[in-house]
This record gives sequence, C-alpha cells and structure tokens, in this order.
Amino acid sequence: MRVPFGLFVFAGGVAVLTAALVFSWTLPPEKPPSCPELVLPATIAEDGCYRLSSDYEVELAARPAISIVGAVDVTLDLSGYTIRSHAPSIRSGIQAQGFASLDIRNGSIDGFLFGVRAASDVEASAVIIEGVQVSGGIRGLHITADDVIVSDNHVTQVTGHEIAPQAHSMGIEVRANTCTVQDNRIEEVYPLTTTEAVGISITGADTACHVFDNVIVNAHQPDYGRGIGFWLGTQVQPSQVAVINNRVEGYAYAFLSRDTVRGAYRMNTFQVDCGPDDVASYEGAIDANTFAGSGADCRDLIPVLRDLASTGSPNWEIRLGAALIEALVGPRDLEARCRQLAEASAILAPLADDRVEAQDQLDRMGSFLEQHCIN
Repeated sequence: MRVPFGLFVFAGGVAVLTAALVFSWTLPPEKPPSCPELVLPATIAEDGCYRLSSDYEVELAARPAISIVGAVDVTLDLSGYTIRSHAPSIRSGIQAQGFASLDIRNGSIDGFLFGVRAASDVEASAVIIEGVQVSGGIRGLHITADDVIVSDNHVTQVTGHEIAPQAHSMGIEVRANTCTVQDNRIEEVYPLTTTEAVGISITGADTACHVFDNVIVNAHQPDYGRGIGFWLGTQVQPSQVAVINNRVEGYAYAFLSRDTVRGAYRMNTFQVDCGPDDVASYEGAIDANTFAGSGADCRDLIPVLRDLASTGSPNWEIRLGAALIEALVGPRDLEARCRQLAEASAILAPLADDRVEAQDQLDRMGSFLEQHCIN
C-alpha cells in the first residue's frame, strides 16, 4: 500500500494542499502467522515450522519427545522451554531420520541418551542447531547430513549410560560433507567406564569443515577412561578441515588425528594432561598451537598405567591392556610387538567374560598374535 503526501502552503492564513505529489512510502508486509504449537510427545511428518509453548517433563521417557520422519523440511523453535526426562532415558530427546532440512533452536534438552540424534541420507540434506542446551546421556548432539551448522550451543554432563557401558561419551559428533561448528561450549563430558570422552568429533570421507571458537572444558580427570578434545576421523582430508582458535582444558589429549591432518589445528590453546613430551602424534601441530600442562599426570603412559593396574583394579588393567595394544605403532621389530601383545592378552583374557570392554580390546588384536607371534 502506497500512502501519498502533499505539500501544504499557507495563503492568507489558510492551509492549501498543492496538487503535486512529493513522496510516498510502502507499508511493511503483514507479519506471517507464528508457528503452531507442538504438543509433546509428538511425531512430525509434514513440512513446516513448529514451536513449544511450555516445558515437557516426564519421570522416564519411553519414546523420543519429538520424532521427525520422512523427507521433510522442519523448523523447530523450542521457544526457551525444556524437554526433560528426570530418570536417564534410553531414548533421544529429539530424533530425526531421513529429513530434507532441519533447524532446531532456542531451548534445553536434558536426561536422554542422545540430546539430538539426527541422520539423513537425503541428497543435499541440511541441519542447523543453534542456541540449544543439552545435558545427560552418551551424546549431546549426534548429526549426520550433507551440510551441518552447529553454533552457540551448550553441551554439559554427558557422562554415559549403564545400558551401554562401553560407549564413548561425546559432546558434539558430526558426520557431514560440509560443516561449521562454532562458538559452542562443551563441559563435563566423561566416559562411564574405561572408554573415551570426546569433546568434538568430525568424520566423513569428503568432509570440508570449519571448527572454531569452541570451548571444551572438564573440571577433573575421568575415573578410569581418557578424554580427547578433538577427534578427526581417519577419512578426513587435511586440505578441507580447519580447527582454529578453540580452547581445550582438563582433557588427557588435545586431539587424536592422523599425522596428515595435524596441520588442520591452528591457533588453539590446549591445557591437557598429556603434552608434547608425552605424545609423539602432536608433531606437526606444536608450533601452530599453544600447549600447557594441566598439572595432572598423563594416565595414558604405560609406566603410569602399570602402577595404577598394580592395585588389582580391573578398570586399570583394561586401560593398561588397551595402551599396550595401541603402543604397537611404536616398536618396529616383531619381537617387541609380540611381547606387548602377549602381555595385553594375559591381562585382558581373564576379564573378557565379565567386561565387554576387555573383549573389545582383544578383538582389536585380531589374529595378529596367533599368526605372527605363536610358533
């Protein structure tokens, strides 16, 4: 709508409107209706925007609070409200499968196995998660799509679940072709048993990702497992990933990555238990980043683990066995490898019937011991 304006002049004390049009404006379009309210638990199978209008709390969630199914385009505004399972649930807070695009913003999810679990193999699928606080379970944000943006989220208290004691705990886990992971804060991520805690994990064969300005902080060491600030998967290509200006504190490792992608780490600050003197795999990234000790022991060194395992703790025995297997990349000669494998097998085999983590470590050795070390 265009509203005309004329020019008033005064003649003999009387205002006269001239015929000339001086200027006009255009009124803004009408504001579209707000997204409809979503009553939980809910399943979304149609395109559209949806919003919460209240908190949703259950004693123990028996299903996802929100399920998104089919190749739909969905915007979900949590509107500052909280989705909570008071007892640790084995379900996801928000679960999405096979979507075309997904945008989740502005709210909290607490007490689920996965805060957000979203996976799609639809071509050009896209995810944006922004301004969400997640706590509890084994994964904060677990995202698989073509294009992913995860920004300005707070993930905390991801401490595992007894239903999956061998599962790694991860703050943010992304598998994508392109991604931006920016300005997130990840706190208090710990493994339940002897496994690993990972702040941010990026995987994918053709991943082009930028990971910057994130803060990953733990207040103390895990009971038995180990913490890893960043994990870049084995298929990640070095020319396509940049991990810049992040801060990691209170973890055992700044990162674990193949040597070919260590150049992706630049201008980060790492205050960790295991520093460059302890970890040969930091080579190639030391000068481009700032490393500082945490003041705690590096509990991934074999001499340290031998002392801890000497108390008779099965958890430390499993950690020692795992370290002996991983250390095989060190010894070059077959005799040294065989000694380490034999020691690891002797430690882990008596525990395998009762502890799945011990059996998992034995499986890692495969048939190497039998084929190469037993005459």
